[in-house]
This record gives sequence, C-alpha cells and structure tokens, in this order.
Amino acid sequence: MSLRLARSRKFGLRMSPSASSVSFREALLSFLFIFFIAIVALSNLVPPTVVPASAPATDFSAEHAIEHLKVIARVPHPTGSIANARVRDYLVEQLKQEGLQPQIQRTGVASLIARTLRAHRELLLNYFKARKQISSGVVEGLNNKAKVTMRRSYGFRTFRILELALYHSLGKLPEPELTHEFF
Repeated sequence: MSLRLARSRKFGLRMSPSASSVSFREALLSFLFIFFIAIVALSNLVPPTVVPASAPATDFSAEHAIEHLKVIARVPHPTGSIANARVRDYLVEQLKQEGLQPQIQRTGVASLIARTLRAHRELLLNYFKARKQISSGVVEGLNNKAKVTMRRSYGFRTFRILELALYHSLGKLPEPELTHEFF
C-alpha cells in the first residue's frame, strides 16, 4: 500500500479522482457540451447578408455607400483646400436630397478657444496674480490626510463614522476615551 493511500485512509481524506475514473459517457457529454457552446459562439460571427443598391433608402447598402465613397475619395482633400470644399458641398447636397437640413459650422477651432478664454478671463488672470503668493501645499496636505484616513477606514459600517474619523484627523480633535475599548 502506498504511503499516500495509507495517509488518506488514516485521516479520512478522500483521494482525488484520477483521469481513468471518468467514464466514457461523462467525457462524451462534456465534449458535446463544449462543442455546442463553440458552435453557438461562432454562429454570432457570421456577417450579415449583402443588401443590393436597389434596397430602399431606409436600409443600409454597402453597394450604395461605395458609390459615395468613390466620389469622396477620388482625390485627397485636406482641411482648407478646394477639394475639401467640393467634398463638403457634395455631402451637404446628398443630405439635402435625403430631406435633412445640414448646417455648416463656420467657426474654426481658434475662435472657439478665444471665446472660451474670454469667458473665463478673470479666473485665468487670478491664477497669474496670485502666483508665488498662495501655496496649495496646505490643501494638498489635508487631501493626503483625508485619503490616508479613508484608506484606514474600510471597516467602518456607516458613512457617519467615516465622517467623524475625518473630523478627528483633519481638525486634530481629541478622540474619545472609549473609542478602542471592546468590553
């Protein structure tokens, strides 16, 4: 008798089943189940059927889209070029034919940035006025203390207890004497 078998009998441990203890029926059922799951997973990878160009306008047709792509991609059309204006006009015309009312944005990125800077001018200038006069070190220190307190408070049951712990650590309040007594 092997030492392993003797130990398993002595301590009442059950030996793990070996590969030979699995029946042919169980192995076949497992294989068929895995095969069925693979077939179901692969059936979702089948591409949709091709819709002809004669399909109604509400259905997407790759053949119809390739006609538009041939017009758009005929020549390179970088931003600001004449070719870009032609492509834009073509797209606007196609959208109008579909019954839509496209709008062309005339403002550039630079004007949007300038408008944002003008809207927040006072706040931006305050940063430069207060430079080297106000330090954010105090706020960063309090933030770090709050993070450490929250990291240590995972066992607290309610938010109110966490809130009290933050008050004590950030406000340097004395902790009550009974905080750590368990009996």
